[in-house]
Amino acid sequence: MPADVTKRDRSYPHCGRLIVLQALNSKSVLDQINSAENFSGFTAINFPAMPESIELARKADYMVTTPIGFPDGIHMYKGTSVLEIPINFKLHAFDKEYCPYGVKTLLQVAASLESLTLPFGDSNVATASGPVNEQGKTPELTDSSLSQNSSVASSTVYNVVQNVYPPATCYLELIITERDSVGIACVGYVKDVKAKLVGPFMRGPGISQNLPTYGEFEFTFVHHPGHGNNWNANTGQNWSEQQAYAQVVHTNLYNTVKLMTNPSNYHSFND
Repeated sequence: MPADVTKRDRSYPHCGRLIVLQALNSKSVLDQINSAENFSGFTAINFPAMPESIELARKADYMVTTPIGFPDGIHMYKGTSVLEIPINFKLHAFDKEYCPYGVKTLLQVAASLESLTLPFGDSNVATASGPVNEQGKTPELTDSSLSQNSSVASSTVYNVVQNVYPPATCYLELIITERDSVGIACVGYVKDVKAKLVGPFMRGPGISQNLPTYGEFEFTFVHHPGHGNNWNANTGQNWSEQQAYAQVVHTNLYNTVKLMTNPSNYHSFND
């Protein structure tokens, strides 16, 4: 779905947006933000309104022991939980400014959001090979055979078609003060998605039927500055990822988009 299908011209892009990143040629994400095109033509969900609240919750994990003589304990830092930002909004099918196609636009938003948890691939050629029986054939799977061999099935490794890419890398833009100051403009991925289509359900023209009146949409965005989903972009390279350490967050909060520097590290609907 193009970025300009769902938006309110009077407030776009000031209510926030979720953009699916695609190969950027020589540009970085930050260059694309500052360019005249500004993600023009990218698949995106532009929020109809800002969320009522934005929760930034993290936890530092320490291993604590209390040997004799240390009643306040010995504390060893283990790690910090990943930042997950929950977002939700509601959208009415008869919001003519945001939904130019009425219920169809409502379903397009649901379709775009649902697709962000799925890998990219060609459904016409998707194949998998698994274990074979004594005759050299893949055994037929039935309910009884699955229950009897559940322990075997859970440990079996299947060879899946390789032309598959992980779910989309996304850019979340919520709060901007200055381009290089505190805010929330970051790269990551969508973890949990829920699209709730609510009645009363209506009949429409032609064959259309059971059309929802409005939708409730929820997703969880995971902050991961170095995230990419293009296998080919990292072929032959050592594993390296940009991280937002304390100094970065202290200065920029989660305006961490400048940490993503590999412009070819994305695979999208347009690739």
